[in-house]
Amino acid sequence: MQLAALLLLCPLAVALSGKGGPPAALSSRPGGRGAPSGTRRQLLAPRSAEPRRLPAGAGRFWHITDLHWDPDYEVAAAAGQACPSGGSRAGPAAGPWGSYLCDAPWCLLASAASAMRSLLPQPDFILWTG
Repeated sequence: MQLAALLLLCPLAVALSGKGGPPAALSSRPGGRGAPSGTRRQLLAPRSAEPRRLPAGAGRFWHITDLHWDPDYEVAAAAGQACPSGGSRAGPAAGPWGSYLCDAPWCLLASAASAMRSLLPQPDFILWTG
C-alpha cells in the first residue's frame, strides 16, 4: 500500500474541525460534595454547531502521531493472552479494539480514519509527527 494511502486510511490522531461540541448529557452533572441539592456544575462549555471562521492563511488539518499498527494483531482467545506486539507481558485479554499492551489493530486505525473523515473530509494539510 502506498504511503499516501496509509496516511489517509490509518491515522491515529485528533481531527481539528471546530464543529460540534459535547452532547448535552456530558455538559454538566450534579453538583459535587457540599453542593446544594439540585445544583449542577458545568464540566465542558457547550460550543456552537457552526464552524468558526478562520483567519486568512489559516487551515484545518489532521494531526497524526505515533502510528503503531500491529499487522499480526488477533483478538485474544483467553484472559491474559497478549498480542504479538505486547511481548511476554501478562495483561488483560486483547479485545477487538486493542489493548494498552499492544500496538493498534487495523480496525482501530480504520475507525480513527473514518471519524477524522467525517469531522473534516478534506483537510488543508496533514501534520504527521512521531
